[in-house]
Amino acid sequence: AEAAWRRGADVVLVHGPLSAPPPVGAARKAVESTQDMAEAVASEVGSADVLVMAAAPADFRPAQVASAKIKKTGTAPTLALE
Repeated sequence: AEAAWRRGADVVLVHGPLSAPPPVGAARKAVESTQDMAEAVASEVGSADVLVMAAAPADFRPAQVASAKIKKTGTAPTLALE
C-alpha cells in the first residue's frame, strides 16, 4: 500500500486488527467483521482501477451468535454455518 502511494496512487486500506503499523499515506477503513470488510470493499471498488486483496476472511459465519460462553454438555456441539 505504501509503495503504491509513493508512486502517486490514491490508496484505501480496508483492514481488521493490525499487528504492524499502518502504511504511510494510505486512507484507512477499520472493520470488525468479514461482513463489514465486504461492505467496505464494495463501497470503494467502484472507483478503483486496481484492487489488491490479501485478507484471509472466513467464507462462512455462525448462523446464530451466542451472547455468552457456550458451556459444555454431555453431547458434541452442533455449529450451524451460513
